[in-house]
Amino acid sequence: MPYTYTLAWLAHTQGLPLMRPLVLNYPDDPNVWELGSEYLWGDDLLVAPVTRAGATHWPAYLPEGRWHDFWTHEVHAGAQGITVPAPLDRLPLLVRAGAIIPTTSPAQHDAEGAWPELTVLIYPEGQSSFTLYEDDGETSAYQQGRYELTEHRCEAAPASITCSADAPRGDAALVPSRRSVTFQIYAPTPPRQVEMPGTGALRRVPDGSGSGWWHDGQFLHVRASGQPVTVRAIW
Repeated sequence: MPYTYTLAWLAHTQGLPLMRPLVLNYPDDPNVWELGSEYLWGDDLLVAPVTRAGATHWPAYLPEGRWHDFWTHEVHAGAQGITVPAPLDRLPLLVRAGAIIPTTSPAQHDAEGAWPELTVLIYPEGQSSFTLYEDDGETSAYQQGRYELTEHRCEAAPASITCSADAPRGDAALVPSRRSVTFQIYAPTPPRQVEMPGTGALRRVPDGSGSGWWHDGQFLHVRASGQPVTVRAIW
C-alpha cells in the first residue's frame, strides 16, 4: 500500500499513470514501442500477466538494467527476453535493480490510521531513492497541505550498503514518532557487521525479534525505530 499510495499521489500531481507501458520509461528501446503484453507498476515493478490457460512458464521481455524475479530471487540481465515460472498461484513479477519499495502490514482500509511500521524492500544498485507520500488516508485535507514526504535512499558500494530514511517533510504529525522501520535488503551473503553511523554496531538478533539485524539466506533485515535513521552493512 505505501508504494501504490505514492504512485496515486504521482498520478494526481504529475499525471503519471500507476500502470505504465514500458515505452514510457524506456523510449529508446524499440522492442517495447508496441509491447502490450506486460506493463510497469510504477518505475520498479514489471508485471507479465499470464493469458493462456494451463501455462506453467511465461515469456517476458526485460528492458535495460538488471531485474530480480520477485518470487525466486533469480537475477536476470535486461535488454532480452526470458522465460519465468508461472504457477497458477502467482503472477510473473520482476523488480528493477535499484528499486526501493515501502510496504506495510495488510489492512482493510487506510482509515485505520498511520502506518505504525514500514518494511522498505530494497534491491541495491548504485545510488537510488524513493520519496514516500503519506496523508491521513481518509479526508481531502491533503489539498490544504496536510501530507508529508519521506525520502528513502540506498547507496551500494563494493564492500558496503548504506540505507536511510530521512526525517519527514511536511505535516510530520501524520507519522508515528517511534515508527518501526525495517530495511529488507537483497543481499544473498550475510554482512560482517551492521552499524548505525554515529551510534555503533547493531546486534544480530533471531529472525524478527526486536531491533537489530538478521539474515534469511536471501535478504538482510535491519530494524530500527524513529526517523531519520541510517544503517550501513559492511562485508
